Amino acid sequence: MNILFVTIAWPEKGERNLYSDLIDEFVRNGHEVFVLCAEADGPGCPPVKENEINVLRVPTLQIRKVKKISKAIALFSLGSKMFRSALKNWSGLRIDLIIGHSPPVTLSGLYRRLKSWYNSPVYYLLKDIWPHGPADLGLIQRNGIIFRFFRYHEVRMYKIADYIGCMSEMNVDYIIRENRYLNPEKVEVCPNTISPRALEIKEDVKGIRNRHNIPENATVFIFSGNLGKAHGLDFYINVIESLKDYERAFFLIGGSGLYY
Repeated sequence: MNILFVTIAWPEKGERNLYSDLIDEFVRNGHEVFVLCAEADGPGCPPVKENEINVLRVPTLQIRKVKKISKAIALFSLGSKMFRSALKNWSGLRIDLIIGHSPPVTLSGLYRRLKSWYNSPVYYLLKDIWPHGPADLGLIQRNGIIFRFFRYHEVRMYKIADYIGCMSEMNVDYIIRENRYLNPEKVEVCPNTISPRALEIKEDVKGIRNRHNIPENATVFIFSGNLGKAHGLDFYINVIESLKDYERAFFLIGGSGLYY
């Protein structure tokens, strides 16, 4: 089976994340995968083979860690750039399945055009429920133009997708409840995909502590992942405050987000 995977989060060569682990599994099972991915400020190159995967990196404007207006401009232009690159390099391919994910939700037009061009079903991995999450946090107004804009793309994407994979049963129930027009049979659970691997630590504990200026007698609390308002940082901040009188506590935070 030939699979086209569309993403803005493909790792650099030699690195990995939940999406590369998923695609690696398809390759191990004998499928041919073509990855159409965005590369901020990239040079733009023809498709290359990376670990038996065909990867086409499309040069785009910077999406992460930029002002909201700059990010909006980048996202608005992203779909057209990716579609043109796909047709320029892979127009003659037979694609049996298109896989995409959220965020961003604003690529509904890209998936509509790819689905029409390749006459292929679309499996949509729902990793972020936009725009409801930001609205629940009070970041945008439910009756405002921003919410309505993202809601339009959300509804269009759900209609385009032949299958919608959610991260939990509660997400499935929520999507079906909030989108009565959907056929419930096309919405299912498809959790994160990570391939466990044994890690060999080549640095001793003392060396790691020295590198991060961690006292030898400190009790270390590690938080790693997305640093956003929707990712439970309030809880972590409360933990830090509750341990402010514990002098041996040391907090090591790794990650990034829109607000941090």
